[in-house]
Amino acid sequence: MNTYCVATYRCYDDKADFAKKAQGIAVGLTVGSWTDLPAAKQKAMEKHLGQVLSVDVHEPAGGERFADIRIAYPDVNFSRDIPALLVTIFGKLSMDGRIKLIDVHFSEPFLSAFPGPKFGLEGVRDLVGVHNRPLLMSISSR
Repeated sequence: MNTYCVATYRCYDDKADFAKKAQGIAVGLTVGSWTDLPAAKQKAMEKHLGQVLSVDVHEPAGGERFADIRIAYPDVNFSRDIPALLVTIFGKLSMDGRIKLIDVHFSEPFLSAFPGPKFGLEGVRDLVGVHNRPLLMSISSR
C-alpha cells in the first residue's frame, strides 16, 4: 500500500489550464513522462506516479488569477529526510517563479522517521532544574 505526502502549490497565470498544469507537475516531478511509456512500463511505474488531488481556481475581481493545486507524492519516491522531500516536491519547480509551495502534509510513515526532541519539554526542565516558571526571559513594557 502506497502512502503519500501532499504538497499544496499556489500557481499564478492569467491564461493557463490549471488542471493540465497540475497533471504536468504530478507527472514531471515523479516519473517524468507518462503517455510515452508502454503499458507494461506504466504498470511498473504506477507506484511512483504523483496524483492530482484538487485544483481550486480563483479569479478575484481586480486581482491576478491563480489556482491552489494539491498533489500527493508517493513516499516510495524519497528517503526519510526533509531535503530529499523538498527536492522531490519543489526542486526544479522552484525555478518557475509563478508557483509557490504553500503547504506540505506529511504521511505517518514519513513522520515516523523523526522521533522528536531528545528530551522533550519536561526533560529540559529536569536538566535545568526549572519547573515553576517560564524557561525564557522576555521584557515587557507596561
